[in-house]
Amino acid sequence: MDKFQEYTTTDIQQNLTNLEQLSHLEWSGIYGQNNQKIGIWKTIWKGQTLNNVGGWYSNVGKKMGLWKLLIHNYWSQAQAFQSRQYSNDKKIGEWKYIYDKKKIGGGLYNQLRFKNGKQIELSDGFSSQSQVILEGEYKNGKKIGKWDIFCRNDKRKPFKQIGGGSYDIDGMKIGRWVDFSDEFYMETQVTYNGEYKNGKKIGKWDIKYLQPHLNEIQQIFSGGGSYDEGCKNGNWIEMDDKFNYFRQSTHNGEYKNGKKVGRWDNYQNYCGKNKKQCCGMKIGQWIVVDDENQQITHIGEYKNSKKIGRWEILFQDKSTQETKQIGGGLYDEEGEEEKIGYWTEQCGDFQNGMFSQQITNNGEQKMVKKLVFG
Repeated sequence: MDKFQEYTTTDIQQNLTNLEQLSHLEWSGIYGQNNQKIGIWKTIWKGQTLNNVGGWYSNVGKKMGLWKLLIHNYWSQAQAFQSRQYSNDKKIGEWKYIYDKKKIGGGLYNQLRFKNGKQIELSDGFSSQSQVILEGEYKNGKKIGKWDIFCRNDKRKPFKQIGGGSYDIDGMKIGRWVDFSDEFYMETQVTYNGEYKNGKKIGKWDIKYLQPHLNEIQQIFSGGGSYDEGCKNGNWIEMDDKFNYFRQSTHNGEYKNGKKVGRWDNYQNYCGKNKKQCCGMKIGQWIVVDDENQQITHIGEYKNSKKIGRWEILFQDKSTQETKQIGGGLYDEEGEEEKIGYWTEQCGDFQNGMFSQQITNNGEQKMVKKLVFG
């Protein structure tokens, strides 16, 4: 019987959340008698062994020597690597980030095996469409002093500074900062501008959305509000999660101790034509823009965040700005969001026209007419 067993497996750490990694990342190597990894282990991506990606385990299963690893959010649009030295499974000495076969970041680990001194790191969401790096100093594993944030729109061009701020000796953000958002990418640059105290946001914060246009950067949204000890308070203007150049959706309303209260208004801006499309309260009357078609709105009442009573469906013609009722029906009054009686509502496929359906409370459906709008 062989002393060691050959083994190829999908060996993915529990903290990997990237769907491409779950589907396409594998490791190839050998396990020892005690089920520990030993010898050379290689990385397989989409069925192909990546050149020189992986490293060597000792006979007791500890990483040793030079390793080349995928960044934590590696996928087809974020093919960057880390190169670092290990001793007995601990990081030592120099490490570096590699992207497009070039070094774009890195630094040193000290004798205590903490990051120390000047470092350049990739953002958590780094990709070909979001090339953001952070540059500053560590002291025994904690960020200290001034840190700068840079980005570029093309790997052939240099990085340009877009923000930054300072950390105190305990590694907490202090003073004025320009942060970048999780939605920051090449064509839509979202930043948050304000002040930190003991690592918490305080006072007024501004949200800015910049859109590259030809050779200029145009600001197409400005909003924000105030924080009190890290909690949003007072009036805020926020971007919708799906905000983009063609669908500039914003939400305007009030926070109290970090929670939305009272009336919130939603606005739509179609390529520079700003119109108030819907408004409402979590309690009472609402006007809601349809998720699938921005020309359609639903009007009715909520009780404990559930639709109740009569709801109407309206359609706004883009060319004439005329709004027409195209459907609706009743929800039960118990707050279960159960449709009762006859309903008229749109089918899923809607472009230049739509079909209206009449639906009974027992689930029967009947096509009754075709409505066509310009």
